[in-house]
Amino acid sequence: MINKKQLLEYYRSHPDSSARLLGLFPEMMKAVGRLILFLSEMPLRRSIPLVLWSEFWLERTQYAENHTRYKRGRIVYADLGAFNIGSETSYRHPCLILCEGRNWAFVAPMTSKKYGDPVTLHFDLPLHYPFDTPSTLQLDAVKVIDKRRVLGYFFSKSQHDGFLTPEEMERLEPIVVDKKDLDAVDELIARYFAPGLYRDLQKYRLELEQLALENETLHREIARLREAESLS
Repeated sequence: MINKKQLLEYYRSHPDSSARLLGLFPEMMKAVGRLILFLSEMPLRRSIPLVLWSEFWLERTQYAENHTRYKRGRIVYADLGAFNIGSETSYRHPCLILCEGRNWAFVAPMTSKKYGDPVTLHFDLPLHYPFDTPSTLQLDAVKVIDKRRVLGYFFSKSQHDGFLTPEEMERLEPIVVDKKDLDAVDELIARYFAPGLYRDLQKYRLELEQLALENETLHREIARLREAESLS
């Protein structure tokens, strides 16, 4: 077994040093050896994606920060990682941009496998969007990702699987989620992740509706009085 305490102590005290310089490489190789044994025995449907994602991670961490502006409501294709536990969303998924910053994006992953599931935080997208299959937004899996995980705008799985050249994909328009659907997504997220804010929002909506009714009543009364004045 690896000495986790020792590794954590060195990690905290010498975060910018290398394992080779500190003599920790043999200790770290114990964990790597366990991982190799694990990969050799697990089904290929798990081991191959883990190996490929490790290569992706090694490649992407060498990239400069991605400062591309991805507008809210656009669908991007992102690699969410392979080291998931249980039902966590992993691997490559189309994702809805909810908001973004200089080098990060807050996204909601999409999937076609759970379309129609009776899960409150799964938002089934209407069928007029040009996806290969009916898709749902997994609002129970929203997360902040580094933009280096974003592979580009998402158009369709068939196009990303290599049926179009990069030049042809550059000419495609990104898929944009309608404002009506975005508002419904925002409300669902607020309801379950910010219940206090959601209650305030509902209260203000009722107040606005009441004010609108009162305003309409006043306009009708003013019109009636003006009509009565003109007849007198």
